[in-house]
Amino acid sequence: MGEKFKETIRDTINEAPWGTHICLFYQSRKDLIDILVPYFKAGLEKNEFCMWVTSEPLPVEEAKASLKKVVKNLDNSIRKGQIEILDASHLYTKSGKFEADKVWKGWVKKERDALKKGFNGLRLAGDTSWLGNKGWRNFADYESMVNKVISKHRMAAICSYFLDRCGASEVIDVVSNHQLALLKKRGKWELIESSERKKTDKVQVSLYKISESAHSAENLEELYRSIHNAITELMPAKNNFYIALYDAASKMLSFPYFVDEYEGNPGPQKLGKGLTEYVLRTEKPLLASPKVFDELEKRGEVETIGPPSIDWLGVPLKTKDRTIGVLAVQSYTEGVRYSEKDKNILTFISEQAAMAIERKKAEEELRRSREEYVAVTNLTGDIIVKVDKERRWTFLNDGACIFWGRPREKLLGVEYADFLHPDDIEKTNVAVLEMIKTKKIKKGVINRQKTPKGWRIVEWNATPIFDEAGNYAGMQATGRDITERNQAEEQIKVSLMEKDALLKEIHHRVKNNMQVISSLLSLGSRNIKDEQALEIFKSSQNRVKSMALIHERLYQSTDLARIDFTDYVRSLTRHLISSYGLKAEAIKMNINIQDILLDINTAIPCGLIINELVTNSLKHAFPDGKKGEIKIAIHLVNKNEIELIVSDDGVGLPEEVDFRNTESLGLHLVTILAEDQLHGDIKLNRTKGTTFHLKLKVKK
Repeated sequence: MGEKFKETIRDTINEAPWGTHICLFYQSRKDLIDILVPYFKAGLEKNEFCMWVTSEPLPVEEAKASLKKVVKNLDNSIRKGQIEILDASHLYTKSGKFEADKVWKGWVKKERDALKKGFNGLRLAGDTSWLGNKGWRNFADYESMVNKVISKHRMAAICSYFLDRCGASEVIDVVSNHQLALLKKRGKWELIESSERKKTDKVQVSLYKISESAHSAENLEELYRSIHNAITELMPAKNNFYIALYDAASKMLSFPYFVDEYEGNPGPQKLGKGLTEYVLRTEKPLLASPKVFDELEKRGEVETIGPPSIDWLGVPLKTKDRTIGVLAVQSYTEGVRYSEKDKNILTFISEQAAMAIERKKAEEELRRSREEYVAVTNLTGDIIVKVDKERRWTFLNDGACIFWGRPREKLLGVEYADFLHPDDIEKTNVAVLEMIKTKKIKKGVINRQKTPKGWRIVEWNATPIFDEAGNYAGMQATGRDITERNQAEEQIKVSLMEKDALLKEIHHRVKNNMQVISSLLSLGSRNIKDEQALEIFKSSQNRVKSMALIHERLYQSTDLARIDFTDYVRSLTRHLISSYGLKAEAIKMNINIQDILLDINTAIPCGLIINELVTNSLKHAFPDGKKGEIKIAIHLVNKNEIELIVSDDGVGLPEEVDFRNTESLGLHLVTILAEDQLHGDIKLNRTKGTTFHLKLKVKK
């Protein structure tokens, strides 16, 4: 063969991509050897499984001998199963007759087995000199099927035909069922591309353009135009083409791209009975000629919508799990018609178009979502960041850039520890590890950050991010500068401490002053001989003591606003028994008080009431050293009211004594404090001694 052949045609055949189907018209055994020997040599060198099905005029042994001249280790390749050279009768007519389905399915199995064994694919050649005139039609159908199947597999094939046995019609049949035809013309080999191959190439180019547009198109409108342009190169679609999309949630059909020479975009609409809706319902392609449309209309499947067309061709846009819309072209001109081949091409294109549309829609939705997210995050003055698993920033809102005083591009990719105070790095990392371990939001992590304004205190809340496999991928965190708040809190703490000290000092001084008053009363009473006057001094002294005890308790308490009333009552009653010179075993004090804390404005009048009632019992209930019991009970009625019961089992209050109208200062004081100051009421029970039952309004 000439140099030109070696450089062009032979290279084209030997380097043919997977899916290539070539027919070879030969006139001599030499023609077969010239083409097939280099063809299989190239396949062996590329680690492909090779299968050479031959017959007269090139028997098996001669085919092997010819190949052996250029492939030195051919026997080794045969032994290890990389190549089979067999007679056509052992494959095509093994059962005594040609069974097309069995043969092409056998090729597919051979390819699958070859791939399992580690070969890159299947390279084959089959001769047809055994074929008689009777079997021609059946074999032509077989070749058509192989032409469709081979494009989907890692296979390349050369089918050889003895030219002298082929008439014009046979040659046309053969060429139409192959992508390339190889024949000798005036002693030189020529490679002819079939119209089907050209059509296939155009389809492949269109698919590539749509795929590229899915990546490169700025928006959906640009992608729709690219799909339209790609289809226009394959069939008449320039002036009449549209894309319809169906939204299952709203049950609305929209036409985001619509080109029509007679009709405008119909806009979003509910599903009706148009041809578009028919394709959506059936999920099958439809080529509707006037005759087909009339039949569908008679069956009630469709209705006339818009200007009548000569041909309408629509195919469903299908993704993996659903139909998302329809691609449609139509013709209003008698001379422009669509064929089944056009339907097949549009169906083939539609799968790529559907994937491209879904991808671009997802991209636009993601872009919109990101823009909304960024817009929302930028509305807040807080710091919002995302960090990858290497602890580097991957997102910062405007608030973060302002806080750290740097443009976003200078912060992305930086480790967050670069801005942390050295003393806070360990505790921050511990908090992050705890968040990852628990897979829960971590709140209230406080650390110091380096900023143009110096060290600032930030409080963080962080959420872990995990990938689909459950592996930690990073975190999202929101931070708030609490430097001023922290300083204010510190100032408040200092101020409160100062106020606490001041209040304690006040209570201490009031208690001391009252103690002085009590001591003065005690000193003054020593020279008084009159019993009545002495009693007045003693009562006054006890009243002062009851108030002094309040201030003493507040001075000693950690809570300067409220007093533990149970402890107070016990101290008060012990003092009263002691002040009257009574022994503790003579008068039993039974105190039953809930854990109640009262403020000073409530505690002082309550203390005075208890002081007066207990004093009254000690003075009058147990004459002549009689033993007895005094009970004091206090419990909450509700959050604003307490019940106070003071009782004794002594001689009882005489019937003629009205505690509301008595000359006794003590009982008069009880009435004033209970009813006027604490807005309560008093009930007296004289059964089995004396019982005062009081309900008092209090502030807890």
